[in-house]
Amino acid sequence: MNNGATAEGSNIQKGGLQSVAGIATNSDVAGVQNVSGTVINTNINGGGQAIYGSGTAINTTLSNGGQQYLLGTATDTTVNNGSHQQVQTGGIARNTTVNGGWQQVLSGGSSEDAVINRGGLQSVNAEGSARNTTLNAGHHKRWQGI
Repeated sequence: MNNGATAEGSNIQKGGLQSVAGIATNSDVAGVQNVSGTVINTNINGGGQAIYGSGTAINTTLSNGGQQYLLGTATDTTVNNGSHQQVQTGGIARNTTVNGGWQQVLSGGSSEDAVINRGGLQSVNAEGSARNTTLNAGHHKRWQGI
C-alpha cells in the first residue's frame, strides 16, 4: 500500500505480507503486517505486526501468539494469552491491556498507562520507561538493570 492509499477489511493469511504506508482499517492478520502509515482496528491472530518509527497503530488486539514489534506509536493495544508486545527504542505504547500475555519494554522504549491483568507480565529493561502502570490480580512486573 502506497503513501496515501487506503485499505479496508484486509485478511492477511499465514505466509502473507501487507506493507502499509497509507491507512488500513479492520484488518485480520495471521501473516505479517509492516506499518509505516496508520492501522486502525487490527486483529493480529498468530501473526506479526511491525510498527516502524513513522507508524501508528490504534486499537490492535494480539491473540494466539500474536506479536507486535513497536518502534512507532501504539494506542489501545490488547495483549491476550500467549501474545507479546515488544516496545523497542523510540517506541511508545499507550493504554496497553495485558491479559495473560507479555509487554516487554526494551531500553529506550516507553509504556504509559498499561493495565496488567491476571497472568500478565510487564518487563522493563534498564533505560526503558513504564509510567502509570496498573497491576491487577495475578500480575507480574519485573524490572531489569539498575
